[in-house]
Amino acid sequence: MNWSERERRWWIAALALILLIYATLYFVRGPVEFLRAHGVLRLTVGALFGVAALGVVRQVWKRGAGPRERVVLLAFAGVFCGAVLLADLPEEKLHFLEYGLLGSVLFQACQERSARLGRGRLSAAWLAMVLAGLAGWGDEGIQAVLPNRYYDLRDILWNLLGSSIVILALFSAAAARRRDSRL
Repeated sequence: MNWSERERRWWIAALALILLIYATLYFVRGPVEFLRAHGVLRLTVGALFGVAALGVVRQVWKRGAGPRERVVLLAFAGVFCGAVLLADLPEEKLHFLEYGLLGSVLFQACQERSARLGRGRLSAAWLAMVLAGLAGWGDEGIQAVLPNRYYDLRDILWNLLGSSIVILALFSAAAARRRDSRL
């Protein structure tokens, strides 16, 4: 395949993240139960969301986002937070973090590929959502055969929702950034 160095790095990052998610499926139950037993699971998940939010704010600040881009990202942050609140259990909320990150990385990889092939950003967004959805489905497929986990359709939906919101936010932010640059 004829990939640019940047595209290759994004695909490697996406594959590494998927493998990390899959590799921890069996082992993550123990730490989650430990945190729950000590009454700090919700606090830990909240702290992880806080760190993620600070990372996003840092990236937006570093890039020097224009006014339209900031409004778009703020709106999607509200949508993301609202979706997270729909999840009942703290470990369900974690799906949004891991698959939101995966969606971001997949969108970057797909965007690089689409730009190189002369396709639009919308096709990159759709492809990234499909790939993230397949990765989330694979996650649950692996859990179906693990003795300490189980297959859950709701988790597939949380994975897809988390990744899709982030992908659509990045797609919309890029469009707003282009409009901001014309000001």
